[in-house]
Amino acid sequence: MEHHSFFSWTLFWSFVNFAILVGLLVFFAAKPLKEFFINRHRKVREEVEEAERLKREAEQRYQEHQERLSALGKELDELRNSFKEEREKDRGMILEEAERSGKRIRNEAQGIAEGEVQRVKKLLQEEAAELTVKVAGDILKKEIGHEDQERLIEDYLERMEEQFK
Repeated sequence: MEHHSFFSWTLFWSFVNFAILVGLLVFFAAKPLKEFFINRHRKVREEVEEAERLKREAEQRYQEHQERLSALGKELDELRNSFKEEREKDRGMILEEAERSGKRIRNEAQGIAEGEVQRVKKLLQEEAAELTVKVAGDILKKEIGHEDQERLIEDYLERMEEQFK
């Protein structure tokens, strides 16, 4: 029986030693461990909050960039449409100006042509008149005698005298 009681005392003293060790550890290490865990907990919480803040900022920047990209796409479409409208407007203006210039050139060419036609008609009329006078002169020379010429000269001189009186 004694053997059994020795084993109990050994076990008892092992528990006592363990309790003393735990008591000493708690007494000496409790405050530093408590501070360590409190500081560690605070630091982890701050890092988590910082990470969440950075995540929110990153999401906000991402959203802003997405909105800007969307706006850039719309702006690019608007610019394309504006350029297309301007190009069509300029094309229309160029065509109108070309049409006006064509009409002006046609009118000028027609005026020049009509002027040339009038000038040529006048020259032809003058040549025809000169030719008629020459032919008439030749006919008169053949048919009018010396007496007729003297009478025509006298008639001419009388008319001239009457005009200058």
